[in-house]
Amino acid sequence: MNLVGLMVVRNEEWVLGLSLRAALLAVDSLIVLDHASKDGTRGLVARVAREYPGRVHLLREDDPVWRETAFRQKLLDAGRARGATHFLALDADEVLTGNLLPRVRGLFAALAPGEPVWLPWLAMWRGLDHYREDDSRLSRISMILGFRDAPGLHYAHSLAGYDIHTRELNGLLGEHRPLAPKAGGGVFHLAFANPRRLRQKLAWYKMIETLRFPWRFTPEQLNERYGRFLDEEELRTLPADPAWWDPYRSWLGEVDLDGAGWHGEECRRLWAEHGTEPFAGLELWDVLQERESGIQSDILNQSSPSLA
Repeated sequence: MNLVGLMVVRNEEWVLGLSLRAALLAVDSLIVLDHASKDGTRGLVARVAREYPGRVHLLREDDPVWRETAFRQKLLDAGRARGATHFLALDADEVLTGNLLPRVRGLFAALAPGEPVWLPWLAMWRGLDHYREDDSRLSRISMILGFRDAPGLHYAHSLAGYDIHTRELNGLLGEHRPLAPKAGGGVFHLAFANPRRLRQKLAWYKMIETLRFPWRFTPEQLNERYGRFLDEEELRTLPADPAWWDPYRSWLGEVDLDGAGWHGEECRRLWAEHGTEPFAGLELWDVLQERESGIQSDILNQSSPSLA
């Protein structure tokens, strides 16, 4: 078995020091596609690659447009070129709970061709100690951790070119999404650990969906689609088992839970470039008014944003 990890990253310096090294505890090698990063992401990947000689391979994509399906397929093709038989696919803000490390290779080895491994998705809420466990959709999500390769497996647009949130492959065996008990572990999702970064990311998704796929959802539908991830009306959380973090303790200090992400500045750029009309009706929270690096954006003070 040759288990290859696949990861798309963009300006993920805030968490990569943890997630790269954590993934390397499970896989034989890791292929990283860097999507137009402007922070220290590439340098961090290079540093980790020196720590794990021959096991980290970097692809670059400088087109800033988020073409998720194409990026994931590019990674899959690169893994196949390196002789992968099985794939583990994680985003930069996802980490396998440490209790599963001793079992993960056995889970993959037992797969039939085209069969996936599903695990619960643990939305870490306002930090690394608790995950959301209530009646919200966030508490009911399972994700494909990976799969055994088979002819015909490929990433594809879900509908008429819509290529956002397309992690599932065409051709996988079985369409069910088992909801295993979270008490047994799963995949930490750290996007929810920093409310400010999360809010900016969700606003960005709304804006790019509006621009690229205006036929897909109305503003009201987008507000509901993404706003539910911030809803804390009936919030309940459970503590994560501290043992789940034990294999990663020495790297937890590399996670920055306080800073803002790149999505806020990108939202302001889109607002200035396209004007107000395309985004009418979208709830963008306070993302357009936020300060970045102590500098107040003046985009909202423009009566007619520049389209240049």
